[in-house]
Amino acid sequence: MTGAGNPAAPRRTAVVVWAAMVAGLVLLLGVAAALGPSMQAQTDPDLAETLVAVLGLVSAGSLIASRVVPRWVKVPAALADQAALPKQLIACACCDAGALFAVVVWMLTGSPLALALLLLPLAGLLSCWPGDARWAALGGAPASPPRGFGPPGPGARPR
Repeated sequence: MTGAGNPAAPRRTAVVVWAAMVAGLVLLLGVAAALGPSMQAQTDPDLAETLVAVLGLVSAGSLIASRVVPRWVKVPAALADQAALPKQLIACACCDAGALFAVVVWMLTGSPLALALLLLPLAGLLSCWPGDARWAALGGAPASPPRGFGPPGPGARPR
């Protein structure tokens, strides 16, 4: 069962999107490692310094935005059971944007500082994993335990 009747569907979507963002970042990091050395020789040193300075602002800004902007999202009452999904997607997108920019700056400049600044949005993206606590904090429905797990009902036999 999928869709609005299944409270697990939005969370499943959030997990898939989160995993795709992390995988895409890792893939781009591999491409940057392969192609970066040939690009670094062609990058103007003044431009490289500017890019790293801007990256510092973008890294910090993306992490802050991933925590602040989702709180501003208002979800219509008709979609209350899916309230966490748009907030989760916005938080992931903010962090992923900063991390992707950091990888591109590292690819163009080869600066170790760019790699260090990548850690800020990467940590933010990894912390956006839609686990139970985060999902509940975003307003999502709690995950129900699978059948056969959890406390026994009132008519259960002792084993």
